[in-house]
Amino acid sequence: MSKVFALDVQNHNIKWDGNIPSCLEFQDIFFQADVLSEIKYVYLDANNVSKRFKSGFDISIFEFGFGFGLNFLCTLKEWIDSKSQKKLTYVSVDNKVPTIQEIEKITDQFKSIDKEKELLLKFFKNVHNGINKINFDSVNVEFFFLVGNVNESIHWLNDFQKFDIWYLDGFDPKKNPEMWSEDILDTVQRFSRAGSTFSTFSSAGFIKRGMIERGFNVKKRKGFNLKRHHLCGETSGKIIKSKSSKRRIAVIGTGIAGSCVAYQLSKEDCDIDIFEHCSEISDGASGNPLAALYPKFNFLTTELNYINIFSFCYASRFYLFDQFKDAYFPSGVSFIDTNPNLSRWIEKVMQLNRADMFELKKNSSDALNNLKGAKLRVKNCGYVDPKKMNSKLLEPDNIKIFKNYSFIDYSKQKSKIMLNFKNKIHEELYDGLIIATGSGLCNYFQDLSLTKGHIVGIDISDSIKEPLNSNGYVLPKKDNKNWLGGSYEANFIDLEINHHECKNLIKKHFSNLNIEEKVPVNYEARAQVRTSTAEKFPIARRIEKDANVFVVGAFGSRGFTYGPIIGDHISAEMCQKMSPLPSSISRYL
Repeated sequence: MSKVFALDVQNHNIKWDGNIPSCLEFQDIFFQADVLSEIKYVYLDANNVSKRFKSGFDISIFEFGFGFGLNFLCTLKEWIDSKSQKKLTYVSVDNKVPTIQEIEKITDQFKSIDKEKELLLKFFKNVHNGINKINFDSVNVEFFFLVGNVNESIHWLNDFQKFDIWYLDGFDPKKNPEMWSEDILDTVQRFSRAGSTFSTFSSAGFIKRGMIERGFNVKKRKGFNLKRHHLCGETSGKIIKSKSSKRRIAVIGTGIAGSCVAYQLSKEDCDIDIFEHCSEISDGASGNPLAALYPKFNFLTTELNYINIFSFCYASRFYLFDQFKDAYFPSGVSFIDTNPNLSRWIEKVMQLNRADMFELKKNSSDALNNLKGAKLRVKNCGYVDPKKMNSKLLEPDNIKIFKNYSFIDYSKQKSKIMLNFKNKIHEELYDGLIIATGSGLCNYFQDLSLTKGHIVGIDISDSIKEPLNSNGYVLPKKDNKNWLGGSYEANFIDLEINHHECKNLIKKHFSNLNIEEKVPVNYEARAQVRTSTAEKFPIARRIEKDANVFVVGAFGSRGFTYGPIIGDHISAEMCQKMSPLPSSISRYL
């Protein structure tokens, strides 16, 4: 990726004429008053979308020029109305991001897409430069919003992904030539399959010639309403889509890493067997009473910073799925200004002007009004019940859980994989294997570091309704206790509770919260091992060149942040789909 800070997105520079927006940069309107009819005529009908959605195959669409999402919403409505049981992949690129208020103002005019608008707005949060992926699992749609320079963004695609339909919807080619360059037309050719179609509002001669040169049969069709013509076309050759055979995948480990990979694979044509060495799932570091979901980043344009921001933004949308409502609590998270470094960080965050993500709050009317400093509140995040979340992730019917299986290693049987267990005989053969064994990854990597961390439960206040972060975190109550975290022991012998560490943790948070009480004698504590790499990148990579064997983990204390996007990435690699991570970042994992 180019060296652009991920959260420093550009919004549209627009002028309103009633409810019709014009782009000041290109001196052109975004659409006409009868825009939905035009979209149907130019894009849906010209590409025979209705019939193709009922074909019984997965469909993929690429759009140049997201604007305010009207093409996507009309396509989404057509998809939902088709009642297709297959998957729609919709990819759109734009270097500008619409605000929620702009989308609402525009779409409020069109009641026919109300349901689709509400679905989009539920998940259109924490948008960043780069690849934003939103899964609409309830309607079998995955939406990729690529934010950035179009000529860079097209390189985030991988050769696995081919497209059936192209919407070419940039501004007028004379005013916005970047969206109609030779590289763009080459991209359409490279990522099209036999029988792919395109359409555009334009009838420019160079577009017609360029598409013909790239193998499309192009026709000039009557334009919409008073427009004379527009272009559409298709590649030669018969549409051939083979139905893939069902894969059988084994996952070792039921922590957040293994559970997220299993869940993401369950949405593909896979049967998953997941193995846990204990009698209950999530018995390790993923079994804490609660876990916070919050952003952790600096203002450098490094790959580690990108993966931290991308992971947080993805997770903040992922956990909003209806099936996770009893395991995720979107309360928001507050950072408490307790030291100069944090003060400077909060100041820089507010300079981003991301009111959709951050707000600065004074404590004058706060239930905890004795806090030392102002609070930076992060809106679209919260906290997780880890065991409930992992249980939800493993609920799909095509996931089977095996408990009390102590994994040793694996062997290859031609193109298949056999698992070896210390205490069980298991003769099933698998097409793929994911090893997500936490500290057990030390068997595969020599440079991993292990730290011991505590989480401590004490009764502080019923007023804490969201995670409070400073140097560590304080969580809302569960089981009548607030849960405190943020201890790290690099040199440890065992996982016995270190009461000295626990008391220091309590003292630190009492100081941050301005609580002038003695450390209580009675508290509950839990100790677990955190695994991380020297560079602090998570691990998500293939370890067998000629086999589908992957390792996933080394999430440190960021398991419930990294888990969802890493699970999606591994699923994409294994099933040869489009990843939510560009290769410029995933190569570091």
